[in-house]
Parts: sequence; C-alpha cells; structure tokens
Amino acid sequence: MDKRLLTRLGWALTARYVMIHGMFWMAYAAIWAFAAVFLADKGFSSGATGLVTAAGSICSVALQPWLASLAERHEKFTVRRLGMACALTAAAGAALLRPAEGMAAVGILFLATAAVTASGSAILNTVGMEYVNMGIPVKYELARGCGSAAFAAGSVVYGWAAEKAGAETLMLFCLAENVLLFLFLAALPDRKKLAAQYALPEPAESRAGEAGGFLAYLRENRRIGLLFAGIVLLFIGHNILNTYLINIVEYLGGGSAQMGAVNAVAAAVELPGMLLAGLLLAKAGGSRILRFAAVMFAVKSGLTLAAANLPMLVGAQLLQVSAYAVFTPVSVYYINAAVPPPYRVSGQAALGIAVLGLGASLGNLSGGLILDVSSVPVLLAFCTAVSAAGAVLLFAGTGEKESGKAKHR
Repeated sequence: MDKRLLTRLGWALTARYVMIHGMFWMAYAAIWAFAAVFLADKGFSSGATGLVTAAGSICSVALQPWLASLAERHEKFTVRRLGMACALTAAAGAALLRPAEGMAAVGILFLATAAVTASGSAILNTVGMEYVNMGIPVKYELARGCGSAAFAAGSVVYGWAAEKAGAETLMLFCLAENVLLFLFLAALPDRKKLAAQYALPEPAESRAGEAGGFLAYLRENRRIGLLFAGIVLLFIGHNILNTYLINIVEYLGGGSAQMGAVNAVAAAVELPGMLLAGLLLAKAGGSRILRFAAVMFAVKSGLTLAAANLPMLVGAQLLQVSAYAVFTPVSVYYINAAVPPPYRVSGQAALGIAVLGLGASLGNLSGGLILDVSSVPVLLAFCTAVSAAGAVLLFAGTGEKESGKAKHR
C-alpha cells in the first residue's frame, strides 16, 4: 500500500479514536473522579465510599477477563462491539443513578456502573492496538492524551456543576457521554473490510484456546507477573490520591471547586506527557521509560505528603506529566509487544485489571479505612510507601533489553 495513503488512513482513524477516548474519559471522570463527591451527597461516609468503589473495582476484575475471553474465543464478540455494549450499559446505569435513593440501591447501581466503566479502558486500548497491529499508524498516545485533556475539561465543569446544581448532575454528564461513546464506536470501520480495501495484512484472530490460557502464560513468564504486581502497587497509591483528592483538598482548606481545578491541572499536563512518551518510545527502550515513570509515581506521592497548602498540592500534581502521563501509553505498547498475539486481548485486560481493578479496589478500600481511623497525612504516607514498593517490583519485572517498541509508529 502507498505510504502516503496509509498515513492518511492512520490520521483518519486517529481522529475518530480521539473522539472515542474523549467521550470515555469524560464519562470516567464523572463516575470515578467524583465518586466521593457523588456518594457523599447520597449520605455515604468515607469508609462506605471506599467499600463501594472497591466493590466496583473488584467487579471489574471479574468482568474484564470474561470480556477478554469472549473476544478471544468468539469471532462475533469483537472488541469494538464489546465496547459499544459497555457504553450502553454505563449509560443505563447513570440514568438510574441520578434519581436513586437509599444506600443499598445507590451502592449497587454505582458499583455496577463504575465496574463497567472501568472495564472499558482495556477494551478501547485493544481497539487501537488492533489497527496498529495491522500496520495502520493510529496514534494511541495522541488519542489517550486528548482523553486526558477531556478528563481535565470535564473535571472543571463537574466541580462547578456539583457545587451549583448538585452532585446528581454528574450522572447526566455520564449518561450523555456514554451515548456519544457508543455512537463513535459504532462508526469505526470494520478491520477485515479495511484489510481488503487497502491490501493490508488480515487482522490476526486472537483465539486463545490453549489449555490454561493467559494464566498459564503468566505462570511460565514470571517477569511479566512481577511487572503486573508492581503496577498494582503503583496504582493503589495513584487511585488513593484520585479518589480521596477531595479529602486532601479539604485538609488544605479547599472545597469541591478547588478539587476540580486541582484535578484539571493533573489531567491537563497528561496530553503533552503522553505525546512526549510516544516520541521517547520510538528512540528508547520501553522498560527504561516505565522504570522512570514508576519512580515519578513515588516522588509525586511524597511531594503530596509534603504539601502544606493548595499551591504546593498543585505543584505535586504537575508531576503527573512524568508519572501517569508517561506510563499510560508506554505500558499499552509494551504489553502489546511483550505478550504473544493469541493473548493480546487478555494482556490488555490484565493491564486494565492491575490499573483500574486491583489497583483501584485495594486503593479505594485501604484509603477509606485509613481515613476513617486516622488522618490525611497518614493516608499520604501510606501512598508514598506503597508507590515506592511498586517501583521496586516494576524494576524487577522489566528487562533492559525489552523495548516494547514493536508496532509503535
């Protein structure tokens, strides 16, 4: 295929992929970043918020391998269709949550909606990687970075809306964004038709039918297991900082509006960080970049612990550019290159489980419990310690010769 035509196809798909990530991460911000605000408005304590969000994350841990299994074993369950199903389910959950009353009803609806939303991240990552593996230069890092910019914009709007119109308005945003996400996914071109039209390699059929599946692969490749364990610990700390940011902001003298602004600062620097990560990945080893980002996770937690006022907290949030922003695209490309083709959907699902499943559930649960029995400084000290431990495990799970650069364009 002519290189210029392939480049134009890549940019056309990237434009659509940008809109998909934009809608997804705005919806994710409404349900996850403002979980403490929404649930507190419904009468939940910090501990109860931790239990509900942890339950949602645990449910996503069970849901993501099942979705990956469907995609790998049944041709009709493409990742695009699974993404559309998740978007519609999350939209329905948001519609029911807004008028819901009673802690049991709100808790069940919230954890179900949050679990489906968290599961969507790995699905969207796989959607992009499928095009990349066909040789189409879709810019994942640009789409994911624009998703972070959308998250930032959403955070500002949601913080203002929660203060002025009530926390229930968050679910209206979540509903509308998931409907748009469904429509954008539905508009993506079929991969097999693209392959025939542009004389591209047929998309690999990822049918993991071998005995034991992805778990057997992990048992045989313990380094990858250590990598995932390190990611879990890093994101325990990361999710505590995100979920209980309102508590940190209030400890330093702010409120919901200031929380939205602080959240927006971190999300706003993610786009340049992710674009930079894409450039670095073309020149440096993925393992080195992941190690650097892991160290920066720990440094960010330590500086948040040291913050004595809101400006210092904002300064700590700026380190998002070298921690989460760098880690996110590089980890997706790294797993895509490190895991054999039959397990690539499961590999992205495992990454999603580590980040938004186990990392989120253990982080939210431990964070809520710590706040119920202790203080914000103790919470931040725990974040720093667990992030440092995660960096150590990630160092052990990555090798100097493993680049993670395969298929990156």
